[in-house]
Amino acid sequence: MGASPWAARMRIGLIARADKTGLGVQTFNFWRNMKPAATLIVDLSHCSGQKPNVAMYRGGGEIAVWHDRTYPSIKPSPQPVVEEFLRKVDVVFTCETFYNYWVIERARELDVRTVLQPNYEFLDYLIHPDLPEPDAFALPSTWHIDDIRMALPGRDVRYVPVPIDRELLPYRHRPELRRILHPAGTPAAEDRNGTLLLIEAMRHVKSPVRAIVRSQKQLGVSNPPANVHIDRSDVPNYWDLYRDEDLMVMPRKFGGLCLPMQEALAVGMPVLASDVAPQREFLPEALRVSAPKTHEIMTRAMIGIHQANPLDLARRIDELHEDRDTFASLSSWTQEWAEAHTWDALRPSYEEVLGG
Repeated sequence: MGASPWAARMRIGLIARADKTGLGVQTFNFWRNMKPAATLIVDLSHCSGQKPNVAMYRGGGEIAVWHDRTYPSIKPSPQPVVEEFLRKVDVVFTCETFYNYWVIERARELDVRTVLQPNYEFLDYLIHPDLPEPDAFALPSTWHIDDIRMALPGRDVRYVPVPIDRELLPYRHRPELRRILHPAGTPAAEDRNGTLLLIEAMRHVKSPVRAIVRSQKQLGVSNPPANVHIDRSDVPNYWDLYRDEDLMVMPRKFGGLCLPMQEALAVGMPVLASDVAPQREFLPEALRVSAPKTHEIMTRAMIGIHQANPLDLARRIDELHEDRDTFASLSSWTQEWAEAHTWDALRPSYEEVLGG
């Protein structure tokens, strides 16, 4: 696996995270597969108290660490390490934020292209339209894509799916449902991943299916049902999360890109999710549960919150356990989905948006 000859000619710069977050996984996989000439690792220890694991980025291109104590301010401020970084590259890619809007200003002065892969709920331009803008917005999902285009008329806004790394996430067929995986991660607002919803649903599951809930923080659940195990142990590598379970249940209440959902599909694990955008566009009907909109919250924009019924979720789990033929065919389908979302399949989309 490696970048194409195009990438060897284009000096790519990456602003990356080196932590156990979705942004850490997203930028690490870009680094592994697009082979940037220079990588700037963001140190957010003044916010999180945790130092970045710089070692994970050793062995490819130039590496520098950037600790900008002005973050999360949106006021642009010059940064010497950024200046040095920008002079080594032709284009800069990052996910969700550039951390300091001076990056975009200075890149434009140096004729360096900038590409942002944003998440809708944290897109600053929705409430601060006068901020310096990147040359292109490479959206990781179709969630609210029309709203972003309306808010940014005339800008280069494209859907550029996030690929999966098949070397790290090999396929294994799941012939039947016995165990459920739910990655709670670090619980977000409104129980975004539907963790408490799943735990409640498991109280009503009649089949001998068990669930493991992996969480990085306390969930505040004092008495989980006997068929639920809450695991707070540390998993060194994200790809090690997907070993023994058969089905991921992710009744998300809102959100666009969901890396755990993609990773589960890559390893042959069907994903049972809420029947809302964006997963409504790619998951088979058998893997979607009705989730009406209950209310809205304000992030950078108003976002609808969708809530599945725990009884409906429990019923669908029981059905997938009883119908082994359907479950096995769904596991086979994930292989088709994964092949269409490899780095080899999607690299041309990245080369196109990076090259302009």
